[in-house]
Amino acid sequence: MNRLISDLLDHAQVSAGALRLDVVTFDLGIATAITIGLHEHDDVPRIAFASPEGVRVQGDPERIAQILGNLLDNAIKYSPPGSAIDVSISVVGSEARIRVTDRGVGIPENERDRLFAPYFRSSRTREISGTGLGLHVSLRIAQTHRGHLWLESSSGAGSVFVLAIPLAEGSSPIGMPFGTSATGLPFGTSATGATGSAGATGAIGATGATGATGATGATGATGATGSTGSAGATGATGPAGDRGAAGPTGDVGPTGAAG
Repeated sequence: MNRLISDLLDHAQVSAGALRLDVVTFDLGIATAITIGLHEHDDVPRIAFASPEGVRVQGDPERIAQILGNLLDNAIKYSPPGSAIDVSISVVGSEARIRVTDRGVGIPENERDRLFAPYFRSSRTREISGTGLGLHVSLRIAQTHRGHLWLESSSGAGSVFVLAIPLAEGSSPIGMPFGTSATGLPFGTSATGATGSAGATGAIGATGATGATGATGATGATGATGSTGSAGATGATGPAGDRGAAGPTGDVGPTGAAG
């Protein structure tokens, strides 16, 4: 019931063009590995994963995880129990592509053009519970990210779905593959490394050394020029008034004292 309500709400939002995205730049490989981990419920992992390191995209990681989660739900639900599911990431031109391959019942060729229509259910899966909205909502979310979602191939031996998302500006994947399964991925290490390199940006704080310009305040030492006031000592020239001592030459001088 919760899934039905969620799908209906998402369908209403995408139909009204009111879907909100919290856009950030993130590592698609790490986000994909986490989503895969949430869908591994068997004792033996069945979802194999391979990706180059450092594939960074710009978008809403929760919405991208929603698309991938829907593809994985379908792959698990419409495939024989325990059958293998392959997930891989590749970079083609300016976009990253997530490819999900299952060993399920496949999509009849005459139904493929309606596969992403709202409420559509394939004739091979109608007996299995579902809303018929998952692929439609996923496609619309991909388009909101300036990406795309399509069925690459399908047969009685399984299907391959591909999600394409534009790379983040300046993204340059390292190109080294990592991980073979959801449980064996060293993505925690990768994430820490990526964050650490970003910390180097903190070196920009060294610009604070510009505060040394405050040393210009030493110009205040010019106040020492006030010592020029000692030039007032020139007033000592006043003792030259001792020449008045010549006054004793006449007693009239005391009369001056009456002044």
